[in-house]
Amino acid sequence: MKKFIVFILLLLTLALAFFYYKFYITNKDSINKKGSSNIVKDDVNKSSKEKPNDIQSEPKDTIEEIYDIKGVSINIKGKSWDNMLESRKKQVALAKKYPDSVFTNGITTKKQIALTYDDGPDPGRTDRLLNILKNKNVKATFFLLGEKVKANPKIVKRIFDEGHLPMNHTYSHKELTKLSLDKVKKEVLDTENLIENLTGKKPNIIRPPYGDINAKLIDDYFDKENYKIALWSIDTLDWSQKEATNIVKNVEDNVRNGDVILMHTSATDETLKATETIIDDLRAKGYEFVTIDKILNVPAYR
Repeated sequence: MKKFIVFILLLLTLALAFFYYKFYITNKDSINKKGSSNIVKDDVNKSSKEKPNDIQSEPKDTIEEIYDIKGVSINIKGKSWDNMLESRKKQVALAKKYPDSVFTNGITTKKQIALTYDDGPDPGRTDRLLNILKNKNVKATFFLLGEKVKANPKIVKRIFDEGHLPMNHTYSHKELTKLSLDKVKKEVLDTENLIENLTGKKPNIIRPPYGDINAKLIDDYFDKENYKIALWSIDTLDWSQKEATNIVKNVEDNVRNGDVILMHTSATDETLKATETIIDDLRAKGYEFVTIDKILNVPAYR
């Protein structure tokens, strides 16, 4: 009898041990699955939190603001200064009315600057400027007059070959709003053809002399032909300055992301001195120098 009771107790012990083992294994798997699920969820949550930050870290190429035009000169006073301020207001108003074709400044979401030089090419001074730009590893934009392109083809070729943009400043620097439409077209196309003959490229970006443009010309010609009008957001007024420091001051006191800086190769050697300082100082502040097509985000050529 005792042996039978011992046998029964042994069976019960084995049964309890078996059921305990099954319970442990089952719950262990459940715990592991739950833990694994939580890890996956944590990874997903972490990933979803990180992605927006990654996207936000890449600035978009947009013009979020159309700037007022900056730049002063102690040598421009009275009515002449008043007329210049009025002209600037009209230029900014046109940039706001035609945001896809008329520009004062470029992309404001990047720390970029465009150096632009009007009224060349000029023998001697343009070559010296090109030497400076080459030494500084900076690309610039030259708005060229057709009559000077015709007289100085080698300089135009050098501008193009060294990676700068030779763009259109019309043939003879006349106020376009005072010309007939046919004469405006001739001023533009004669220069365009001369540049194309030297570079194989038709410039797509035009700067009207004096920034003289109106809605009628834009509607009747420039927009119809898909030209882009590049004005400026900082006028150094270098042609009126007697010292490079004043040219530099106009830039450094006003500089903003996307500024288009206006200078002239026909003005004075002070422009060349100022260019070196502007490049060094703005680079030290983290600015990058780009050509006009890049800062406006438009094609350079047709």
